[in-house]
Amino acid sequence: MKEYVTAINQEAHGVEIRLGEGIEKDKVDRMAAKCGPNGSGCNSDCCDADFQAKIEGIDVSGVDDNVTMHLRGAVTATKVQDIMSRCSCYNEA
Repeated sequence: MKEYVTAINQEAHGVEIRLGEGIEKDKVDRMAAKCGPNGSGCNSDCCDADFQAKIEGIDVSGVDDNVTMHLRGAVTATKVQDIMSRCSCYNEA
C-alpha cells in the first residue's frame, strides 16, 4: 500500500491519507469496509485490535489514481504511516 501513498496528514478528528497513481477507488472502498468499524478485517497483520478500536469510521472519496481516505477517530498520522508501510489489505480487496 505504501507505494500509493502521496501524503498522510493529521487532522483535528483523525487522519487524511492521499493515494495517487495506480490506485483503484473500488478496491479502496472494499478495503475501508473490511478494515473499518465492524469490518471483517483483512488477512494482513497491519492493524492491531487497539488501533482498529480507535477508528470511528473511514470515508473514501475521489476517483482512480486520486483517492483520499479519512480515518475518523483517535488515530495519529505517525501510527497510520507505520501501518501503511506494511499494509497489504489493498491487494486483498
